[in-house]
Amino acid sequence: MPKIIRNEYQAHFDHFEDTSLSFRKLPLFLFTGRFSGAAKYHVPKQSHDSYAEILYVKSGDNAFVINGKKYNAKPGDLVVFNRNVPHEEFYSFTADMDVEVYYCGINSFLIEGLADLCIIPAFTEPVFSTLSYDKKVNELILDLFREASRRDNGYLYVCNSIVTELIILINRIVDEQTKINNPLHQNSAHTLVENTKKLLDENYTKKITLDQLSSELSVSKYYISHTFKKLSGDSPIKYLINRRLEEAERLLRVTKMPIYEIAIRLGYDNPNHFYLPFKNRTGLTPEEYRKKHAHLTYENL
Repeated sequence: MPKIIRNEYQAHFDHFEDTSLSFRKLPLFLFTGRFSGAAKYHVPKQSHDSYAEILYVKSGDNAFVINGKKYNAKPGDLVVFNRNVPHEEFYSFTADMDVEVYYCGINSFLIEGLADLCIIPAFTEPVFSTLSYDKKVNELILDLFREASRRDNGYLYVCNSIVTELIILINRIVDEQTKINNPLHQNSAHTLVENTKKLLDENYTKKITLDQLSSELSVSKYYISHTFKKLSGDSPIKYLINRRLEEAERLLRVTKMPIYEIAIRLGYDNPNHFYLPFKNRTGLTPEEYRKKHAHLTYENL
């Protein structure tokens, strides 16, 4: 039986959010270990209720049955077991290659748009090549194993950081793999971005959340945010803010509407929340901007 280095750690973290991949709860490192040697080993069917697991195949002739489907994993492949996913593992050496597989357990995390303790979407194939990220993934896996083995001062914080970065890389790999395997993905992604922009353009004066966009477009919040950012350069919320500020500029130029009314009209409950983003965008306060364009003809709205 391979030795398992198991470390349990609980801590409180501030909410962490990225415009593309959003953690509602940051991952906590739970354990790591390694299968190695010229041997065969079978892990009976099981599932994990309290953690997710990542495996990295360094060598060997290895197979997995995940949700009733068989997968073969070659050296350099990653295998991901989301929470409560039934899986069975088969490890064996070859004439010129011993078995070497690293694994780690992660708990207490939640990714925006996914179920609790899920690293990848349920529809994603759980065994995949690391593609151009192989060197980086290999470094992270080995660093994690070394940190947990040595237990130097502060190692748990380092391990938490490593598993967080590993999850981020896995999602990048899944995105890249999706494009390779589905040539229609890019077209569908552009369609999603255009539909999202259309919704925001039609409703920019209202309070719009990612939850509402997700419901309207029948796509997860994570996928909308991630795809929109990747193809347009901005998050949906930033696009919404810029759309409001564009209209604010127009209203300041061509109407005499009081500034606080413009702010409220554009969806700001508190006009003070309007001033700072406006100045960040234009370099001027709303008053200064209006004076600069005072020569324009006003419209009655």
